[in-house]
Amino acid sequence: RCHRSAARGEMTMALDTTKAGKLLAMLGSEHDGEALAALRKLASLMLGCGETFPSLTKRLGLPKLARPLEDGNIAEARK
Repeated sequence: RCHRSAARGEMTMALDTTKAGKLLAMLGSEHDGEALAALRKLASLMLGCGETFPSLTKRLGLPKLARPLEDGNIAEARK
């Protein structure tokens, strides 16, 4: 869920990072259906809050990749 927060004098909808973190953890599931469901739920949650994957990774303190993931640079994301 999103929650309201006052930023710069405006009311905005902020992503619940606790829930987002739990959904991110579920992406590591060995069950493809569970991982896919978590990804879809996370994407839906983010869309409702106006959040993007790059902004979420920044908020959670995750490293920024220099380029989108491709077969050749997946190892970079696992570091």
